[in-house]
Amino acid sequence: ITNLNTGNSDLDSDSPTGIAIHNGIAYIGTAEDGLNRYIIANGTFLGSWVSTGINDVDFAPIAIYGTNPEILHMGLPGYGVARKDLSTGEILIPLTVTPDRGTPSSTEVLPSNQVFSLEENSAQGTLFIGTGNGAIEWNGNSATSLSRGGSWNLQPSQHFDFIFDGTTTYSATNIGVCYYSQTTIQDCVNVQDGMPNWGVSSVGMNSTTIFGGTNNGVGLIDKSSFTVTGTWEAGEETDNSLVEVIGNIAYIGLTGIGVARYDISANSWLSTWTDNNVLDNGNEDVTGIVADIRNDHIWIGGGDGFQLINVTTGNEVYDIEKSNSLYSGNADPYDMVIYGDTLYYHQQYNSDSVYRIDIVNFTSKSPLDAGQQLSENGGDVYGLE
Repeated sequence: ITNLNTGNSDLDSDSPTGIAIHNGIAYIGTAEDGLNRYIIANGTFLGSWVSTGINDVDFAPIAIYGTNPEILHMGLPGYGVARKDLSTGEILIPLTVTPDRGTPSSTEVLPSNQVFSLEENSAQGTLFIGTGNGAIEWNGNSATSLSRGGSWNLQPSQHFDFIFDGTTTYSATNIGVCYYSQTTIQDCVNVQDGMPNWGVSSVGMNSTTIFGGTNNGVGLIDKSSFTVTGTWEAGEETDNSLVEVIGNIAYIGLTGIGVARYDISANSWLSTWTDNNVLDNGNEDVTGIVADIRNDHIWIGGGDGFQLINVTTGNEVYDIEKSNSLYSGNADPYDMVIYGDTLYYHQQYNSDSVYRIDIVNFTSKSPLDAGQQLSENGGDVYGLE
């Protein structure tokens, strides 16, 4: 007979509410700590199944980190990072905030439970987690904090997005775009350096330029000197902006206007694509932009569906309107991404499915029911990468 209690094991309560055994695992109910799980054969505890206590989340960053096994990470603001082993379906111990006192466990690593961003750095084989009070690099077993500098302009607290260039990390923060050598801060650029706004919500890059997205426009930062060289600023008529760079031309989707085009090398604006010249009526309400697998082609998604545009000639190559059999659902397409021969998109608040189109043969593919995979039906999709 083995006696298990809170003093000699990982049992969370000495007053279990019930016990059941299935497939060699004892499931032990507790009043306040969820369902404890104990492997009888080797005498070890698995992570407990507990409620997050978080409902109606407006934003939940997601990343898949690891290869064997792949682990789904979901940031839940106010809770931490929930984790699921995709090979076994096992719910793992979440990553939570470091306690103020006592010795933290190996998963109590977060500087704040307000999780804003998750991004894998494949070059380093680590996961970067941005929160409301700093950021960490997680290697699957332990965490390293991203450092802060000695002056206020090198002390970001909120990290909203990451992008990587080998071991160099660029972060969109509450005080501008900051860059790190691995986890050591090097510099930040902000409004005083020419950025359109203090807070930067997203960051992207090409071979020469870092793009920092703000509520007032996009700041262009030269990678070699890390100085702001220009800005893209939209007027008050638009409430969002999407950016895709092909060659030396940046294509910026502006809701209610169309697609603005900027020649990066010449530092000049080109004519805007609107429903009066290139776009179909309805696609001036741009909801997605992505470069096609064919050179010098771009997909525009909006209120009318999809258009494939030759960026050299400005001519429409293919048109998929919402009434077309290739288009699934009735709502607008968001977060368009292409992998292999397939264009993926979702319809935000109208469905929990991810829709697919074969853009080589122009045939439809069956939707992916993301809600069914999470045992949640009728939810919303907030992001797709």
